[in-house]
Amino acid sequence: MRSFRRKFLLILVCIPFHMQAGTGVSDTLKVYFRQNEKQWNQDYRYNGLRLEQFLDNYRRLREEPIFRSKARIHIYSGCSPEGRYKSNMRLLGMRVESLKSVLVEKYDIPDSLIVEDFRGINWERLSQMVIADPAVPYKDEVLTHLQAPETVVNSEGKLVEVRKLRLIYLRDSEPWEYMYEHFFPHLRHFEMYFGV
Repeated sequence: MRSFRRKFLLILVCIPFHMQAGTGVSDTLKVYFRQNEKQWNQDYRYNGLRLEQFLDNYRRLREEPIFRSKARIHIYSGCSPEGRYKSNMRLLGMRVESLKSVLVEKYDIPDSLIVEDFRGINWERLSQMVIADPAVPYKDEVLTHLQAPETVVNSEGKLVEVRKLRLIYLRDSEPWEYMYEHFFPHLRHFEMYFGV
């Protein structure tokens, strides 16, 4: 039993280094989408090539007997804030289904080994980018609005995207336009990783 535990721990410790050695590829992947694009596009930002490399590493992991039936692909789905909330959620759903169908139909990954984490608008990553960029106009005000509630239900029972509206109209939209150009394209992606 002790030797089994030692082997298991050794595999866990060595896997990330083994996967990165000589390839420049790790066990994580970002899959990008153009604005309003619903379907997986293998040519956009080298999605297809990077996915192939990612899946090569995944297959190597699954060759280890201890992971054969346990290694799962996790998809963290997210989008940028432009567009209406409900439309964004529908778009995310279509993108996830498109990517899953590629994994299942083209690469023979069993559906049972694909795990979804539906995150919606990637406000957390946007906040990180704003913090890291000294050129964001009215940066402190932007960060304050990014901490406000994302949505509220108004007196008529309708969902209102207050965070986004405040950002859009802040300082004649100057910060919003800056973020639209510099940050939003990087938020139109899914993050994928594999593990147990």
